[in-house]
Amino acid sequence: MLTLLVALRAQHPPAAVCPYAAGFRFAVPAVARGDGAVRAWLPARTTYAWAPWEEPLWHERLKSVYAALRDVWGSW
Repeated sequence: MLTLLVALRAQHPPAAVCPYAAGFRFAVPAVARGDGAVRAWLPARTTYAWAPWEEPLWHERLKSVYAALRDVWGSW
């Protein structure tokens, strides 16, 4: 959900943001190639959910070699 929040906040004008989602449910339509009419429909059943979190358990960081590569390639 965090990625979605960041993407929504980057829009101009900003979109409405929901800071919490109870999960995802998927419904699947089967459509005809020619006219796009719905031929069959699988309704949403299971809600895919997980425990909420505020901070990730991991953090990204640049490897030290990136600075060395930047210095070498920057001189070309």
